[in-house]
Amino acid sequence: MTENRRSPVTLEAVAARAGVSRATASRVLNGSTRVSDDARDSVRAAADELGYVPNRAARSLVTRQSDALAFVVAESEDVFFADPFFAPVLRGAHDAAAERGRPLLFVIVANDEDRARLEQYAAGGHVDGVMFVSVHAHDTLPRRVHDLGVPVVLAGRPPRGRPALPYVSSDNVGGGEAAARVLLERGCTEVATITGPDDMTVTTDRLEGFRRGVAAGGLDLPADRIVSGYFSMDGGRAAMAQLLEA
Repeated sequence: MTENRRSPVTLEAVAARAGVSRATASRVLNGSTRVSDDARDSVRAAADELGYVPNRAARSLVTRQSDALAFVVAESEDVFFADPFFAPVLRGAHDAAAERGRPLLFVIVANDEDRARLEQYAAGGHVDGVMFVSVHAHDTLPRRVHDLGVPVVLAGRPPRGRPALPYVSSDNVGGGEAAARVLLERGCTEVATITGPDDMTVTTDRLEGFRRGVAAGGLDLPADRIVSGYFSMDGGRAAMAQLLEA
């Protein structure tokens, strides 16, 4: 039995229904302000009535934009799926993209081959912007993608001394200070801290703040009281065991 499939509604059909030219209909559906209110209302009403769905491939040939955004995690799959931090960040990025009708591509770059593929993909014009999450100090991929002319934003402050890239971050230095202050206010005199990977600014910033907070309370933070847990459950358990043994 042959399935009857409805042919997609064309831009020409929308224009004819609205009583405007194809060019006017195109301007309305592409968000241009160079049309009258009457024309805009007519075209939008016609598109809704006919069930018009824009052809993104054709539109990208004209605008040279893909409309797609990429959410890139610079970790292995094991780290991504084991760390509860990533899911709410991905959800927030998805919600923001969906509000604007943008598809969001999720990409894990765990090795040099993954980085090369993403760089080639971005160079081919397949994404209009890239958000990088969990970037390590040695990773030059965000800068390379930026240099291709693709807008880039980092989740977290980039390493000091690196060329500036746009980023969104929390006050990790202040957070480290606040954590130390809580311990001191509870009367703790022997304090320690479990940190993340040494090559991430979130680690160095939190440790800097924790040191400040401890010093402000007149206490010392010996080197053997600072142990990396690599931002993982297993790493945290191992680090805690090491501190307890000491």
